[in-house]
Amino acid sequence: MLMAQATSTKETSMHGIATASRSGARVLVVEDDEEMRSLVAELLTEEGYRVTAEADTLSGLIRLLSQGADVLVVDWKMPDLDGLELLGTVRRCFPEIPVIFVSAFATPELYYRAMNEGAFSFLAKPFRRDELLGEIEGALQFVALRNEGKAIQDRRRS
Repeated sequence: MLMAQATSTKETSMHGIATASRSGARVLVVEDDEEMRSLVAELLTEEGYRVTAEADTLSGLIRLLSQGADVLVVDWKMPDLDGLELLGTVRRCFPEIPVIFVSAFATPELYYRAMNEGAFSFLAKPFRRDELLGEIEGALQFVALRNEGKAIQDRRRS
């Protein structure tokens, strides 16, 4: 369950990038626990994200293929494939999309596996609202900076 209420950050970063809460970014939540899925989706919607939520990894992958996403929030223990398998597929097919990995069964081994397989970050459940929002904002800012760097390199080449 999400813990402790946090104030929404609706500012501009020092790099001039609008914070994620204002961006209307697309977040795909893949979480089998209905209550957690609903809570996360509601929180992110309230913060200005466009949220899609799926209950299993295969539905999440189909949704990603059909609608895309800017950030994924993926649970580990799922009824079909585990979240690590989804993470690996996303990294191979959509390497530019950051994946925030979450688990109620957090262990050092799972943390290292998720990070080694390309997760942007790892949150142990229960997590606080501000932790999740901070990770999503950080992931979006990372992508924006990476894209800005690529654009600068492209301009220098031409």
